[in-house]
Amino acid sequence: MNLREIANLAGVSSATVSLVLNNKKGVGYAKRREIAQLLAENGYSIAQTSVSDRALNRNIRFLKYVAHT
Repeated sequence: MNLREIANLAGVSSATVSLVLNNKKGVGYAKRREIAQLLAENGYSIAQTSVSDRALNRNIRFLKYVAHT
């Protein structure tokens, strides 16, 4: 079964299935769980990120550049 067929079964877009498959934000817990179950049943493995990777993604970094003349 391909991602489009899984999306149709779950009642979502293929982009939403891709978000779940790649462990990205933007999908609610209940729907994520439903889609993850469908993916697992069809032989897909969901990407796992480490805690430190997720913590890095939540940080905001600033770089201030000052030109001295």
